[in-house]
Amino acid sequence: MARLAQLDWRMAATPWTAVYSVEGAKMIPGKENVDLLRELLHVHLAPSSMQAIKRARKTFKDLRGLAYPVSEDDLGQRISTVQPTTPIEPVQHRPELSEQVEAELAALPPEEPDDVG
Repeated sequence: MARLAQLDWRMAATPWTAVYSVEGAKMIPGKENVDLLRELLHVHLAPSSMQAIKRARKTFKDLRGLAYPVSEDDLGQRISTVQPTTPIEPVQHRPELSEQVEAELAALPPEEPDDVG
């Protein structure tokens, strides 16, 4: 969460420039640009390897024709500080009240019709 808070959230900042053209002041459509943004967010927040960083920077250069403004070294410093987390045990919730009521109603014997007459 701390790394997410450190991102510059202006559209003209990295990594958002993967899907935003500062020069044209507009969004850049296309699946490849969205995929690039995903890769860049990954390397900014929790890169898995230098190879992932190099690949994201190369894809940026291939698509945008510019070198990515954040260096491999700056992004690479985030690799060693990433600590894997242990999965959290799921919380067991009690049945919903409506489920409990329906189960109780289903367990009741059928009602006998009233004899009028």
